[in-house]
Amino acid sequence: MNNISRFNVKVTFFDVIRFFFTSKKDYENFKFKIYRLINSRSLTFFSQGRVGLYKILNLLKKKYPSKKTVIITPYTLTEVINCLNYSDLKIIYVDIDIKTGLPEYKKLKNILNKKKNLALIITHLFTKNKDFQKILKLCRRKQIKIISDNAINFGLKKSDIFFGKESDFSFYSLNYQKNLSSILGGIVHCKNKKD
Repeated sequence: MNNISRFNVKVTFFDVIRFFFTSKKDYENFKFKIYRLINSRSLTFFSQGRVGLYKILNLLKKKYPSKKTVIITPYTLTEVINCLNYSDLKIIYVDIDIKTGLPEYKKLKNILNKKKNLALIITHLFTKNKDFQKILKLCRRKQIKIISDNAINFGLKKSDIFFGKESDFSFYSLNYQKNLSSILGGIVHCKNKKD
C-alpha cells in the first residue's frame, strides 16, 4: 500500500465505552490517548464526524465570505452533501480518478482556474500519498483549503505522519463500523491551531 500502514490501536473498546459513562478525569485520559496517538493537540471532539465537517465549513465561510463553492467528488455519503447544503455553499462535482481514488487532476485544475473556490473535500479510501501530494501542491498554489474526509480510515499513516494532518482540516468518524468506534462520535484536526 505504498508504504502506508495501519497502526496498532492502543485505545481499547473499553476505554471508549468508559469515556461515555465515567468521570471528567476518564474523559481527559481518553483525549490524552488520542492526542498521543495522532501526535497532535489540534483536535476537537464532536458528536459525529459530519458535525465536525459542518463546523469546519461554517468557520471557513466566516473567514472567506466571498468564496461560496466547494469541490467534491460524487463518491461520498449523502450526509457530507447535506452538510454542504446546510452551510449554504455551492457544490461543484469533479470526476473521480479510478486509479488514485482522488479527483481527476486535469479536471480539478480546470475548475480551480475558473472559479473562486473555498475548499476541496477529499474522501480518502484508496489514496496514495504521491497522488495526494500533487493535489495538495495545486490547492496551495490556488489558495484553496483542503478538507480530508478520513471518516473511515482513522489511523492511516505514511512515514509516521497521520494521513490528513497535511490538509488544512481533517475529520474522522468514530461511528460503530469505523476503525476506532465509540458508537457515535467524531474528531476534527486543524493544521492551523488558531482555527
